[in-house]
Amino acid sequence: MKAAALCWFAAALTLAATVSACGESPTAQGRPTQQATTPRIVTTTAPLTPGVLPATTPQPTPPPAGSLSPGRGLGTVVGRVLAGPTCPVMTAEKSCPPRPVRARVAARNDSGRTIKSTKTTRDGRFTLTLPKGKYWLVAGTGKLLPRCPKVLVTVRASQRIHKTIGCDTGIR
Repeated sequence: MKAAALCWFAAALTLAATVSACGESPTAQGRPTQQATTPRIVTTTAPLTPGVLPATTPQPTPPPAGSLSPGRGLGTVVGRVLAGPTCPVMTAEKSCPPRPVRARVAARNDSGRTIKSTKTTRDGRFTLTLPKGKYWLVAGTGKLLPRCPKVLVTVRASQRIHKTIGCDTGIR
């Protein structure tokens, strides 16, 4: 009798865990919607031992490969791409500030694979949200000049990093 009661109780727990983990929630229209992360229930098929309940462990479904979900160890790199010198001779009376560059900025890992890229704005600004890790920022204009060096950046979770990519115009 005791073993049958335990078996019924274990089945009820498994059913309750399965129902609560189905990943559906009602909407305003009364139709169910799928949540972003649906937990899976893993159960064992081992024979029941009197006094021991079967193991049920909810495990979250992993995000799709390459997805960048907020709160999963992401950081932000903000910066500018600037080129200089902008005039052949610079004097105290005539300053030649660097000019903004329209470019595509790519974040590449050590093997050279582009993880994410973006285009700069008119004033040379860019923003990239990346998983924590080390990346090479590579700015490309599609032209011979200006030449932009690779810049190493270390992204930390929940941090904002500022980087300027200084490109060479070739003016001497």
